[in-house]
Amino acid sequence: WDAHRTQISFILFHDSQRANDIIRSIMLIVEQGGDIPK
Repeated sequence: WDAHRTQISFILFHDSQRANDIIRSIMLIVEQGGDIPK
């Protein structure tokens, strides 16, 4: 669990385009009736 949080923070800091892609993907999943990955 801590590794997941650390990985996302690293991606947000070092690769903003990839972070945007991840956020858009999660938003699409939620809009289509899915749950946010935990």
